Amino acid sequence: MLTRFSLARAAVTGRSSGRRIEAYELAGALAILAFPALLLLWRRSLGVTFFALSNDDFHRTLYAWEVTQGRLVPSDLWPPLQFWVEALALLAYPHILSVPHLVNLAASTGALVALVLLGRALRLGAAARLLLLTLAATLPWFIWVSLSGLGEPLFLLGISAGYAGVAWWRGHGAPRALWVAAAGFAGAGMVRFDAWGHALPFSLGVAWLWWRSAARPPSWLAAAALPWLFPAAWLGWQQVAHGRPLYFAEVVRGIWLDTYGPLSLQLRLRWQPLDLWLLAGVTLPLALAGLLLMWRRPGVPLMAFMWLASFALLMQSTLSHPLALPNQQRPLLAHTPLLTPGP
Repeated sequence: MLTRFSLARAAVTGRSSGRRIEAYELAGALAILAFPALLLLWRRSLGVTFFALSNDDFHRTLYAWEVTQGRLVPSDLWPPLQFWVEALALLAYPHILSVPHLVNLAASTGALVALVLLGRALRLGAAARLLLLTLAATLPWFIWVSLSGLGEPLFLLGISAGYAGVAWWRGHGAPRALWVAAAGFAGAGMVRFDAWGHALPFSLGVAWLWWRSAARPPSWLAAAALPWLFPAAWLGWQQVAHGRPLYFAEVVRGIWLDTYGPLSLQLRLRWQPLDLWLLAGVTLPLALAGLLLMWRRPGVPLMAFMWLASFALLMQSTLSHPLALPNQQRPLLAHTPLLTPGP
């Protein structure tokens, strides 16, 4: 039987718990807003235009400018979505040295929002979502690419949106979330070819669930096919323009071999796991703990399959060729859906 004292204590405890949750959510919102502002101020205080150690972001900026001049596909080797986005931004804000990192700061901020939404889909507590956000936003590699003119932030935005969409679709039965996931993987695949390795297990997983479903809705298969529209068009264009559908991969492979030479099988075998460990750091054991603690939650097994399959494809790609590219961006945020083992 509830006494007056127990009712009062429950009321106070509930109010205190609610205030604590609101404080965590407010802190998360402030962290998301502060992320681009602080990095922008820091970058401007340094007076550095291009952050990439190579000239990639310089050339990507030039390609975006070429799009504004009417050359819609300025590169035979890189997918064009980043150039199109920056070209649109240049039309509205014609400052070629500022637009690339402004676009990337916006994309990285969007990726953080997607991770928070992913945490909500997995029913993580407010404190756990704040921890997830903090871990992602403070990874040094994530900060660096957010300030660069490289394509990784847009790539990570697409991948994060893809995993968040899968979590909402499987965990809450939201049909539109499946299309968000498909659009995320499709967009990421138009920025970096690495995203094709994430789209493959996504499409296979959706097709398998469609086959096991009694209703077998056609929209599931359409969503599974969406990430492959651009790859089909790109490979077809490569065939028409250069006579080989994988011309772009052959050229890039030749450049790296000429620069660094072939690598031993032993080095290629440990390249990707070592990169993942060095860049992910403490988030990797947290991801494993989260996977074990949340395994029975809807959507988690599918996301685990997607990540493991994409990493296996990455390893296969590295072992199949006598070189290993610096592939840190590929698995970096792919494991963040399982980062936080919070309630």
